[in-house]
Parts: sequence; C-alpha cells; structure tokens
Amino acid sequence: MKSSDLITKHDLDEFKQELLEAIKQIIETVISEAQMQKKWLRTNELAEYLSLSNSQISVLKQEGIIKCRKLGDTNFFNKNEIDDYLKNQVNGT
Repeated sequence: MKSSDLITKHDLDEFKQELLEAIKQIIETVISEAQMQKKWLRTNELAEYLSLSNSQISVLKQEGIIKCRKLGDTNFFNKNEIDDYLKNQVNGT
C-alpha cells in the first residue's frame, strides 16, 4: 500500500462535512416539496411561502385581500386561493 492511499483523520472529517451538507440539502428539498403539496397553510407557513412577515399576512387578511378559515385559534389559508389571487395580480385582472 502506498502512503498516498492512506486515509487520514482530516480526510474523514472533510468527507463527514460533505456528507452532512448533502443530507441537509436533501432534507430541505423534501420539506420544501411537502410544503408545496399542502392545501392549507398556517399564517407562518403562508408568510414563508410569500416571503412576508406574519404581520404583513395579518394586514392582508384584515384588508380582505386574502381569506382564511379559522379553526380554534389558528388561521388556515387555502394555498390554491392564494395562488389564484397571485396569478390574477400578475395578469392584471
């Protein structure tokens, strides 16, 4: 065996970091895809989906721009309705 064929602790540490990064990216992708499949979003999920703050979502709700359904103390927003609203805004209708 040549000395260049030896695996050092540094090599293993680098491999571990690369592997952890790859796993992290896969998990983030799976979570993101799962979020895209949800029909009903909570306020914080909708805020993340639209890249807005929770308070901005509340303002849109209070102004009647977006609708929600309330179950207990939790607001649920229909993702399809939100997507339709956004499409209409882009199309100018």
